[in-house]
Amino acid sequence: MPLAACGHALEGSLSFSPSYITAMVRYFPSAFTQQFYLCSVGLVSLAKLPVFRGPWRLPLLLSLIFGVAHYFGPALMMPGTAIPLHIIGTMPLGFVAAYYFLRFRNVMPLSICHAVFYVLMNRWIERSLT
Repeated sequence: MPLAACGHALEGSLSFSPSYITAMVRYFPSAFTQQFYLCSVGLVSLAKLPVFRGPWRLPLLLSLIFGVAHYFGPALMMPGTAIPLHIIGTMPLGFVAAYYFLRFRNVMPLSICHAVFYVLMNRWIERSLT
């Protein structure tokens, strides 16, 4: 997804339509965003276990889980490799999201960022495929 956005930016055709804003607003109360809130409850619960105490342990585990989960889903493949692009993005994003939430205990900025970037990346990829 980021590669498609970079390609559009380099050729000067990266666009932002006002309809994207309504799509972002509609996406925010969706079930996927609600999963962020459920995951935050799970993160707080797991962070209490002795094996996950420490600032890096649980975010590292979550990044591995995100990578494995996205490996088995539909993904864009890099030419000449068997590694889906989703893994490259979701592993560090899973780490950052878990670390941020466990540090600041606020899932709202993560949900807003996801709603914005999910809509933008999907629209830009759809444009690049047509």
